[in-house]
Amino acid sequence: MTKFRAPKRSDFTRALRAGAVDLVRYPAFALVLAGAFVIIGLAIATLKYASGHSYWFVLAVMGLLMVGSLAALGFYLISWQHHRGRPITMWDIL
Repeated sequence: MTKFRAPKRSDFTRALRAGAVDLVRYPAFALVLAGAFVIIGLAIATLKYASGHSYWFVLAVMGLLMVGSLAALGFYLISWQHHRGRPITMWDIL
């Protein structure tokens, strides 16, 4: 069985540095994923306010969290493919 250790501060700084390197190397992917997150979030908020019902707010927040999780998965896939030396295409990320 695998034993896990508590994360250290150096683990977080190393992960942030690796993410920054991927962001600089592949800015188009980051812009597409972050842009999709913002556009979908604005669409959810617009639908919520256009409906005039407050109970849509809970569903909007849950939907935005799900979209954010999928965007984070896309960022992870970019780093994963880059780390393994594989070519990165938008089709693979989507």
